[in-house]
Amino acid sequence: MLVGALIFVLGIDLVKEALWDTRNRVNKLEYLTIVSIMIAMTVWDFVFGVLFGIVASCELTQKPDGT
Repeated sequence: MLVGALIFVLGIDLVKEALWDTRNRVNKLEYLTIVSIMIAMTVWDFVFGVLFGIVASCELTQKPDGT
């Protein structure tokens, strides 16, 4: 039971660090990407969330003219 509580507290701390602490440090599009990665990891699984994050970040870093 103690191990489960420790894992729960660490999980809550990671979510707080990923969502709450970054809200004023990144622009709105980057924050939307972070939230969508968290949702993808919650709905599907960790590997899909990582792949989704890689694809999303690659799309965000492309130049506006498509090159």
